[in-house]
Amino acid sequence: EDGEIAEIQITGEQRTVRGDEFFLRGHFPGNPVVPGVCTLIIIRQCVESIAGRALRMASMSQCKFVKAIVPADSPLQLTVELKDGLQCMASVAKDGDQLMTVKTTFVPDI
Repeated sequence: EDGEIAEIQITGEQRTVRGDEFFLRGHFPGNPVVPGVCTLIIIRQCVESIAGRALRMASMSQCKFVKAIVPADSPLQLTVELKDGLQCMASVAKDGDQLMTVKTTFVPDI
């Protein structure tokens, strides 16, 4: 009734970073690295697709970047697990090699 998701896991969702995106121009010239906040936005967009509504991040814990995410890592494979409403465990990988993990809570963006 309240629109919360009981539990769902999506594995293998893919996102591509081409290398010519505006946010890579200054991060870092000649050696582009996907900014951490952009990676979190990609995760949020995936969760919004699952939830079917606009969301914002309310809290984040256990965020760990194992290595820098570069355009050559594309396509990125996302694993998103939602439990207890919009509690999210997510990871980003390339060919099974984990690049980052995060535990976060989303709330509807009103």
